[in-house]
Amino acid sequence: MQNLDLQMNAAPQNDSHLLRIVHRTHYHYSKPVTFEMHRLVVRPREGHDLRVEQLNLSITPAADVTWAWDIFGNSIAYAHFRESGTELKFDVDVVVRRFFSPNAPPNKPHSLSPYPLEYDLLEQAILKGYMTPVFAEETSALHEWIKTLPNPMEFSNTEAFVLHLAEIIHQKIRYERREQKGADTGNDLVTGQRFVPRPGDAIDGNAAPFWVSPHALRAAI
Repeated sequence: MQNLDLQMNAAPQNDSHLLRIVHRTHYHYSKPVTFEMHRLVVRPREGHDLRVEQLNLSITPAADVTWAWDIFGNSIAYAHFRESGTELKFDVDVVVRRFFSPNAPPNKPHSLSPYPLEYDLLEQAILKGYMTPVFAEETSALHEWIKTLPNPMEFSNTEAFVLHLAEIIHQKIRYERREQKGADTGNDLVTGQRFVPRPGDAIDGNAAPFWVSPHALRAAI
């Protein structure tokens, strides 16, 4: 990830800057394999403070790619492979423009949110999906892991707690390569403190490999 010193006419350079993100995912196999359709979430979501200037997606083996929006407004790429192969590669090179100087981020337009978070009625229906455990049998392990975290009430606001939580995850959860079939469960992740991706998993450029949302924590604590 790097800043680019490019001159663009879209906005004054002192009010915006370019950021280049390169994401590579490569797998190699001992013999040719056939690939099913892959769902790729690799295009950053645009908004009032961010715009995608350029995106190049390269896939090996050759695949037909179609784009669509999901219900959250993300641009999703669907790769339909034409042939088998001994390697699988996704190379994404994207340039985004952020509309503020990197040396002077804008002030937050809203007050900091106290914990626990309160959501309006329009958002609550969507949030139910995040607050409901996907694997009910692993809920107890997640509760035990949450008990090791700092008390959210000790932080001045929710944003400060989430930033601290992200740092904890970054320090303790590690990537690990393995050859055996299958994928780690959430229980393996919080107890073994590792994340092992596998071919066929959704490639998501808008989410961390392991992320506990503040509303999920609120439901668990």
